[in-house]
Amino acid sequence: MHWPADHPARTDLPLARWRADVDAICPDAQAVALLRHVPGRRVTTLIERPDGPAVVKLFASPRARGNDRRLRALRPATQTLVPRPLGVGPAGHALVLEYVPGQPLPELSGPAFVAACEQVGRSLARLQNSGVRLDRAWTAQDEIDHLHRQLPPDERRWKAPEPGPLLPAHRDLHPGQIVVEARAVRLIDLDDATMAPPGLDVGNFLAHLDRETAVGARSESETAAAARAFVRGYGAVPRDLHWWRQVALARLAVLAEARHGRRDWAASLRALLD
Repeated sequence: MHWPADHPARTDLPLARWRADVDAICPDAQAVALLRHVPGRRVTTLIERPDGPAVVKLFASPRARGNDRRLRALRPATQTLVPRPLGVGPAGHALVLEYVPGQPLPELSGPAFVAACEQVGRSLARLQNSGVRLDRAWTAQDEIDHLHRQLPPDERRWKAPEPGPLLPAHRDLHPGQIVVEARAVRLIDLDDATMAPPGLDVGNFLAHLDRETAVGARSESETAAAARAFVRGYGAVPRDLHWWRQVALARLAVLAEARHGRRDWAASLRALLD
């Protein structure tokens, strides 16, 4: 595998130590574009192989096997909704995936964005109704525990709603995880896929639309129309949806400050909490 000298697979030491895991499954590939880098944790790269483009993910932890296993469970039931897994490195730190062409949903605006959000709702319902049983679960209490570890002691404490059924979930569903093709939308970055309450993905997507307005990225009228279209496409209002939307906003407020250094964004998001 040919890596540019400044690529995180060479310069980020927790990732660089596992670079050979990619070399083992993509010996003749070349890095084309850096798609995402979370320092010390993972890097996602568009590559060119002799048989065409693909995406490779390199992780500091050996999570590639589990991600591959869950995609292989989802793919037969959802078909092209999720990327096709192509291979795992022998140490479990590298995962090669089908490249999903198309336009990222955040690049759309106006009626095209609203229409695509309705498609996302339909696609999410398709994922949740696939009947697939994944090998891990994420509950409301897990969400609370994760959030509380990031909150200062004087912040609001959350209480979980009554437990309900668990369905296949993306667990990080937001516009940046959607690629729009001519007649369909496709989900990408299913690293956190799990069994979860239906409201998790619905609430998270709606909270990200709220965030778009809160940080000035889109007008309130556009995100409100997109939210209505998304729920219309999904076809139902999950139990405890308001709770999931609120807890997602609280998590986004934490990330706005901790990851982006934007206290103003965090304040705007917290203002949306009941």
